[in-house]
Amino acid sequence: LKLQFLYFIGGIGNMKDWEVQAALQELEGFKKPKIELEQYATPAELAGHFVCSAERTYHDLEGKSVLDLGCGAGMLSIGAALMGADSVVGADIDWDALETAKENVQEMELEDVVDFVRLNVVDRDRRHGETDSMVLPSFRCKFDTVILNPPFGANKDRQQKGIDLMFLHTALAMCAPGGAVYSLHKSSTREHIQGVVERWGAKAEPLGEYTWNLAKTYKHQKKQNKDISVDMWRITPRK
Repeated sequence: LKLQFLYFIGGIGNMKDWEVQAALQELEGFKKPKIELEQYATPAELAGHFVCSAERTYHDLEGKSVLDLGCGAGMLSIGAALMGADSVVGADIDWDALETAKENVQEMELEDVVDFVRLNVVDRDRRHGETDSMVLPSFRCKFDTVILNPPFGANKDRQQKGIDLMFLHTALAMCAPGGAVYSLHKSSTREHIQGVVERWGAKAEPLGEYTWNLAKTYKHQKKQNKDISVDMWRITPRK
């Protein structure tokens, strides 16, 4: 039924924004979210805005090779495929999340477009629970477009401060010349993100501020829902 719906409305790559969001709404989220990995499901509405903005404004998805760094259950990976990406690789450290992502891709019959790999973006010292350094993946090729919704480092007792920038730096390293990186970050870090990316010699452009209605996921959370403001960024290496 899901694929019949997609084909009926015009096919993959020709979907309207609301149709993309409706398709993403049907995807399975994290079955057993892990707090140490700061796993929160990206809302379908936000994911839809994310991929539609990347394609409608800059044409950075259709016909492109795409890497989804820290893909989780595959929300952005599948969103990129629905926007007409030529190929998508979703990368995550968590086997459970990757299994769910594969199931979602199979449900959407997108196996010919989307594939997944296990990747550790940062090197964690398991003895002390700390993040030591970034580990650059040894892909043989780079990608036209890299997309990511990185951990924000909100769990201060479990995550190293600045882990979102570690993900972002890896994303830039995996981006092909002339390509672009799209990433989500807390709006409260806007000036910091801008400054760091400029020091890296790249160009950072905020595309919009969105409200993420974060549903209660872990026992320690007191509220059933909490709104957080996030920025969507387009980051490109300077020529």
